[in-house]
Amino acid sequence: MNEDEQVNLRCLPQGPAFEARICSAEGSKLELQLGSAAEIHLGDPVEIKTPELIYLGVVERQTSERIWLNVEHVLDRKILANLQTTWKENDSWE
Repeated sequence: MNEDEQVNLRCLPQGPAFEARICSAEGSKLELQLGSAAEIHLGDPVEIKTPELIYLGVVERQTSERIWLNVEHVLDRKILANLQTTWKENDSWE
């Protein structure tokens, strides 16, 4: 993750997407500047999407303009796309 990178943020399981900007990333901690009035609250599970990766985490701290997350999982979107293709080609679980 790069500082100043634009990302899409949404509450799980099916919240609306919001734009955000990465302020800092260190280990599993991530600070985001919110781009609009996002309906996000302390303790919410969230998904952060970049072009390459999907981050899953929980809101640990927030102000009206920023949130701080603990990232618990990182998923490579290219690997996920390959898995989805394989599942579609072999649509049975034998």
